Amino acid sequence: MSQHPYYPPQGPQGPQGPQGPLPYATPYMPPPGPFRPGSIKPIAILAIIFGVFGVFGGVCSIPQYMGGFENGALSVNPNVKVLSDFVSTDITKAFTDPVRGKAIADQMVSQKADVLFQVAGGSGQGVLQAACDNNLLGIGVDVDQYLSAPAYQKCLLTSAEKKLVDNTASAIQRVVDKSAVGGNVFLSATSTPPGIGLAPYHDLASMVTPEIQAKVDAAFEALKGGLDPCKGPGKCFFDPDK
Repeated sequence: MSQHPYYPPQGPQGPQGPQGPLPYATPYMPPPGPFRPGSIKPIAILAIIFGVFGVFGGVCSIPQYMGGFENGALSVNPNVKVLSDFVSTDITKAFTDPVRGKAIADQMVSQKADVLFQVAGGSGQGVLQAACDNNLLGIGVDVDQYLSAPAYQKCLLTSAEKKLVDNTASAIQRVVDKSAVGGNVFLSATSTPPGIGLAPYHDLASMVTPEIQAKVDAAFEALKGGLDPCKGPGKCFFDPDK
């Protein structure tokens, strides 16, 4: 398989730079999808309430989010319908086209999508706009988008976070106390602190009953215990060159 443009070249010691192995990196596990950064958790909430979901990837290199999202939904409600699409196969455009993102989202809204989860960077802003325009729920990605994209606060239930603040602080501390070593430090549900998780529910917290939160907590504990969210119909892994 040739090197996919989204990923740095890999060697036996992890990501490779021009002069050899990068000295220190903290990649996030494409651990099994939401069911990857937190995606099983919003699904555990929403699949109880809604029947149709739309999930958007920027490019075909992030199937773990999308496949995990689908498997997470089906694990809670086997009758859920998950619609999915990619913004582009061109990495230079996939995450920077909110107009295209909104156009795809609008198509899914016409197919009765209740909830829109974006994994498409800047293109995902259009997805969240479509959610808000149609009084649907949106799920953000990477950071707490209630804070980073305040224009969409009214429709954001949560975001599937990479917990950047906690894990950047942890990485700095490892350098300070000289425990840092070269190579990769993989961040996942089992990391200390956890490398993934949900953002707060903010204005929509009243939707999350104690019973639903208990399911969310149980899902995260299952991830920590080694649950493989890619065991299901959702397609988590594939060769992007084929």
